[in-house]
Amino acid sequence: MSILYVDDIRGKTAAASVDLSNATNIRMPPGHIIQVVESTTSTDESFTSTSFVNTSVTANITPKFNNSLIKIECLFHFHQQSSGTGGDVMLARDVGGTITNLTGSGQDFFIRQHTNDSDFFYFPVHLFATDTPSTTNSTTYRLRVKVASSGGVEIFNNRGKGRMMLTEIAQ
Repeated sequence: MSILYVDDIRGKTAAASVDLSNATNIRMPPGHIIQVVESTTSTDESFTSTSFVNTSVTANITPKFNNSLIKIECLFHFHQQSSGTGGDVMLARDVGGTITNLTGSGQDFFIRQHTNDSDFFYFPVHLFATDTPSTTNSTTYRLRVKVASSGGVEIFNNRGKGRMMLTEIAQ
Protein backbone atom coordinates (compact mmCIF):
# COMPACT_ATOMS: atom_id res chain seq x y z
CA MET A 1 0.00 0.00 0.00
CA SER A 2 1.31 3.48 -0.91
CA ILE A 3 0.17 6.79 0.51
CA LEU A 4 0.53 10.09 -1.31
CA TYR A 5 0.17 13.28 0.73
CA VAL A 6 -0.15 16.49 -1.24
CA ASP A 7 -0.41 20.05 0.01
CA ASP A 8 -0.35 21.80 -3.34
CA ILE A 9 -0.28 20.76 -6.99
CA ARG A 10 0.13 23.32 -9.73
CA GLY A 11 -0.03 23.15 -13.46
CA LYS A 12 3.13 23.07 -15.53
CA THR A 13 2.63 26.66 -16.71
CA ALA A 14 2.21 28.01 -13.17
CA ALA A 15 5.32 26.47 -11.61
CA ALA A 16 8.47 25.63 -13.53
CA SER A 17 9.90 23.48 -10.73
CA VAL A 18 8.96 21.92 -7.43
CA ASP A 19 9.41 24.41 -4.60
CA LEU A 20 11.02 22.63 -1.66
CA SER A 21 11.69 25.76 0.39
CA ASN A 22 8.65 25.38 2.66
CA ALA A 23 8.45 21.61 2.57
CA THR A 24 9.00 19.47 5.65
CA ASN A 25 9.71 15.76 5.87
CA ILE A 26 10.44 15.46 2.16
CA ARG A 27 12.89 12.70 1.31
CA MET A 28 14.36 11.80 -2.02
CA PRO A 29 15.79 8.35 -2.79
CA PRO A 30 19.56 8.13 -2.18
CA GLY A 31 21.47 8.85 -5.39
CA HIS A 32 18.68 10.99 -6.86
CA ILE A 33 20.00 14.09 -8.64
CA ILE A 34 18.38 17.13 -7.05
CA GLN A 35 19.91 19.88 -9.21
CA VAL A 36 22.82 20.64 -11.54
CA VAL A 37 24.57 24.02 -11.78
CA GLU A 38 27.10 24.83 -14.49
CA SER A 39 29.37 27.82 -14.91
CA THR A 40 31.83 28.63 -17.71
CA THR A 41 34.50 31.22 -18.32
CA SER A 42 36.98 31.89 -21.12
CA THR A 43 39.08 34.38 -19.17
CA ASP A 44 42.84 34.16 -19.74
CA GLU A 45 44.63 34.18 -16.39
CA SER A 46 48.30 34.24 -15.36
CA PHE A 47 49.54 33.47 -11.85
CA THR A 48 52.86 34.00 -10.10
CA SER A 49 51.80 33.62 -6.46
CA THR A 50 53.37 30.84 -4.38
CA SER A 51 50.21 30.85 -2.22
CA PHE A 52 46.86 29.56 -3.44
CA VAL A 53 44.70 32.23 -5.12
CA ASN A 54 41.24 32.11 -6.68
CA THR A 55 40.75 31.72 -10.41
CA SER A 56 37.69 32.81 -12.36
CA VAL A 57 36.46 29.18 -12.46
CA THR A 58 33.75 29.24 -9.82
CA ALA A 59 30.17 28.06 -9.38
CA ASN A 60 27.53 28.73 -6.76
CA ILE A 61 24.83 26.38 -5.49
CA THR A 62 22.16 26.54 -2.80
CA PRO A 63 21.59 22.93 -1.69
CA LYS A 64 17.96 21.89 -1.24
CA PHE A 65 18.83 19.49 1.61
CA ASN A 66 21.46 19.84 4.36
CA ASN A 67 22.61 16.22 4.01
CA SER A 68 23.17 16.28 0.24
CA LEU A 69 26.38 15.29 -1.48
CA ILE A 70 27.78 17.83 -3.94
CA LYS A 71 29.85 16.47 -6.82
CA ILE A 72 32.25 19.09 -8.20
CA GLU A 73 33.68 18.70 -11.69
CA CYS A 74 36.16 21.16 -13.13
CA LEU A 75 37.77 21.36 -16.58
CA PHE A 76 40.37 23.95 -17.60
CA HIS A 77 43.45 24.33 -19.77
CA PHE A 78 46.83 24.66 -18.07
CA HIS A 79 50.12 26.10 -19.26
CA GLN A 80 53.45 26.22 -17.45
CA GLN A 81 55.39 29.30 -18.53
CA SER A 82 58.85 28.53 -19.89
CA SER A 83 60.53 30.07 -16.84
CA GLY A 84 58.19 28.25 -14.44
CA THR A 85 58.52 25.22 -12.21
CA GLY A 86 54.91 24.06 -12.49
CA GLY A 87 52.00 24.62 -10.19
CA ASP A 88 49.44 23.22 -7.79
CA VAL A 89 45.67 23.40 -8.16
CA MET A 90 42.86 22.60 -5.76
CA LEU A 91 39.10 22.58 -5.61
CA ALA A 92 37.75 24.45 -2.61
CA ARG A 93 34.50 25.36 -0.88
CA ASP A 94 34.13 29.04 0.03
CA VAL A 95 31.43 29.95 2.53
CA GLY A 96 31.60 33.56 3.65
CA GLY A 97 35.34 33.75 2.92
CA THR A 98 36.19 30.56 4.81
CA ILE A 99 38.08 28.37 2.34
CA THR A 100 37.97 24.57 2.74
CA ASN A 101 40.30 22.53 0.54
CA LEU A 102 38.32 19.62 -0.91
CA THR A 103 41.21 17.83 -2.56
CA GLY A 104 43.47 16.98 0.37
CA SER A 105 46.49 18.83 1.67
CA GLY A 106 49.85 19.91 0.33
CA GLN A 107 50.55 19.33 -3.33
CA ASP A 108 47.21 17.78 -4.18
CA PHE A 109 47.27 18.12 -7.91
CA PHE A 110 50.79 19.11 -8.85
CA ILE A 111 51.08 19.95 -12.53
CA ARG A 112 54.47 20.11 -14.17
CA GLN A 113 55.33 19.78 -17.82
CA HIS A 114 58.57 17.86 -18.25
CA THR A 115 59.74 19.25 -21.57
CA ASN A 116 62.54 21.44 -22.77
CA ASP A 117 62.19 25.22 -22.57
CA SER A 118 61.09 25.55 -26.18
CA ASP A 119 58.31 22.98 -25.98
CA PHE A 120 55.88 24.14 -23.30
CA PHE A 121 52.31 23.36 -24.27
CA TYR A 122 48.72 23.81 -23.12
CA PHE A 123 46.77 20.79 -21.98
CA PRO A 124 43.32 20.16 -20.55
CA VAL A 125 42.95 19.17 -16.90
CA HIS A 126 39.84 17.57 -15.42
CA LEU A 127 39.46 17.55 -11.63
CA PHE A 128 36.62 16.34 -9.50
CA ALA A 129 35.79 16.06 -5.83
CA THR A 130 32.79 15.45 -3.61
CA ASP A 131 31.63 17.49 -0.65
CA THR A 132 28.97 17.36 2.05
CA PRO A 133 28.60 21.03 3.00
CA SER A 134 25.85 20.29 5.59
CA THR A 135 23.97 23.47 4.75
CA THR A 136 21.13 24.83 2.69
CA ASN A 137 22.86 28.20 2.43
CA SER A 138 24.44 29.48 -0.75
CA THR A 139 27.82 27.78 -1.24
CA THR A 140 30.58 28.75 -3.70
CA TYR A 141 33.06 26.27 -5.16
CA ARG A 142 36.34 27.50 -6.65
CA LEU A 143 39.38 26.39 -8.59
CA ARG A 144 42.48 27.76 -6.84
CA VAL A 145 46.05 27.76 -8.16
CA LYS A 146 49.64 28.58 -7.11
CA VAL A 147 53.05 28.23 -8.72
CA ALA A 148 55.38 25.58 -7.32
CA SER A 149 58.35 27.83 -6.57
CA SER A 150 59.14 30.22 -9.41
CA GLY A 151 57.98 31.55 -12.75
CA GLY A 152 54.32 31.41 -13.60
CA VAL A 153 51.40 29.34 -14.80
CA GLU A 154 48.42 30.20 -16.95
CA ILE A 155 44.96 28.78 -17.40
CA PHE A 156 42.54 28.96 -20.34
CA ASN A 157 44.54 31.07 -22.81
CA ASN A 158 41.92 30.82 -25.54
CA ARG A 159 42.30 27.03 -25.60
CA GLY A 160 38.72 26.47 -24.50
CA LYS A 161 36.37 27.43 -21.74
CA GLY A 162 37.02 26.77 -18.09
CA ARG A 163 34.01 24.89 -16.76
CA MET A 164 32.68 23.92 -13.36
CA MET A 165 29.67 21.70 -12.86
CA LEU A 166 28.02 21.08 -9.47
CA THR A 167 25.58 18.21 -8.96
CA GLU A 168 23.52 17.94 -5.80
CA ILE A 169 22.82 14.27 -4.98
CA ALA A 170 20.33 13.07 -2.34
CA GLN A 171 21.70 10.89 0.48
